[in-house]
Amino acid sequence: MKPKAAILFTSGTNCDYETALAFNLAGGSSEIVLTKELKSKKLKDYQVIIIPGGFSYGDHFGSATIWANELKTVFQDRVSKFIDEGKLVLGVCNGFQVLVKLGFLPNTLKRNDPESVLANNSSGKFESRWVKVKVNAKSPLVFTKDIDILDMPVAHGEGNFMPKDIKTFGEMIKNNQIVLQYVDNSGFTTSEYPRNPSGSFAAIAGICDTTGRVFGLMPHPERFIFPNQNIKSYRQNAVTGLSIYKNAVDYFK
Repeated sequence: MKPKAAILFTSGTNCDYETALAFNLAGGSSEIVLTKELKSKKLKDYQVIIIPGGFSYGDHFGSATIWANELKTVFQDRVSKFIDEGKLVLGVCNGFQVLVKLGFLPNTLKRNDPESVLANNSSGKFESRWVKVKVNAKSPLVFTKDIDILDMPVAHGEGNFMPKDIKTFGEMIKNNQIVLQYVDNSGFTTSEYPRNPSGSFAAIAGICDTTGRVFGLMPHPERFIFPNQNIKSYRQNAVTGLSIYKNAVDYFK
């Protein structure tokens, strides 16, 4: 049986079909699920939940605020059980914002309380560009196994990651929850714009929870699943965002 992903969809989501294609190409199967349908869906039928990118509800009242509130009433407790069963959750861009607002990330205290924010980009504008990120090899995250450096595009106005306080940041370091950091062309972590397009604290581009099964990132892996989508790094054996989805599929094999 192929692992099956539920790819959530709501008004304003615009990366659901690309995400479904990526997961299917990685060897899994996927189903696009409207948020309101979650009430009647059995999560046991899925091994992965993916909250894709876009501009849910036009990002009114702040990016992902309305969608996070909607999901909180529909399935927050059920997803906690889903994670405890050893299954995977991925949030990309708007989906990352959802997971942060729901408290699933970074969740250092394992209480599902918000411990960080994704604020407005320090540039004061929407950022759409290619970035280079480095993977923390010590991270327990399932999705980034055997990946070192990866090019991916970003497209967001609120990607400036900031932990709630220094204690939270310290716990994230201790638990190796800082998974992706923006780097320059030499592979060194950088806070300089535009390599760090959002001004994110500690150049953070993606984090995981303490289990290593919940992952949120601002770059879009589903927008780089074929080598020729990035002419600068085009080569036959290029490492693409597809690797992230393959790791999810392989985890269940």
